[in-house]
Amino acid sequence: HGPSLPLPLPRPPQQQPQHGPPLPLRDAFFDAFTAALTSGPKFSTLTAAQQAVAREKVQSLRPAYEQELAALRATRGEGATVTDVDIREMMPRVMARAARAAT
Repeated sequence: HGPSLPLPLPRPPQQQPQHGPPLPLRDAFFDAFTAALTSGPKFSTLTAAQQAVAREKVQSLRPAYEQELAALRATRGEGATVTDVDIREMMPRVMARAARAAT
């Protein structure tokens, strides 16, 4: 199961390219974000095939999610705590970023 929240904000990678492998804590944050999107009552009513498509779409949100997490880190500073409420509040901004990137 995903990580328990709140989690400290991940620190930016040292001497790693921006598109390099993600840090394990970043994966934990994205797992929590994904769980928030795929654990609701509406999601559970989808067929297995529809759930697979929805999970794939959620995975495609990762670049927009990473940008929002970086913006949160820039606002709050290193070592700040991100809660499940923060992740839920990020969702509309992530969706808006993804929509802008798709156009």
